[in-house]
Formats: sequence, C-alpha cells, structure tokens
Amino acid sequence: MVYFSVENTDRTVAKLSAEGGTVLKPPFDMVAGRMALVQDPQGAPFAVIAPQPMSS
Repeated sequence: MVYFSVENTDRTVAKLSAEGGTVLKPPFDMVAGRMALVQDPQGAPFAVIAPQPMSS
C-alpha cells in the first residue's frame, strides 16, 4: 500500500471524491495521525495521512 502525506485528510478525500475517486475507508484518527483509504478513478488503491508527531 502506498501512503501519501497530506496537510488535511478530510479535504483531500473530498477533492478526490469530487474528481471521480472512491473512498474505501473514510477518514479516521489513529495514533500516527488522520488517515483514509481511497482509490483513484482507474482503481488503484492508496492511503492518505495527515501525520501527527508521536508523543514520548
């Protein structure tokens, strides 16, 4: 799975959806940041994530 770092996961997913992409798993929060699983209009899956620094 390819991951792309983005500034804002929700905004990126909205733009992708408007341009013909598919949301496989809507944005969700996880320990590494806010992430979503999506698919481009040709069917290639990938993830987008707005990373957040890990706390120690």
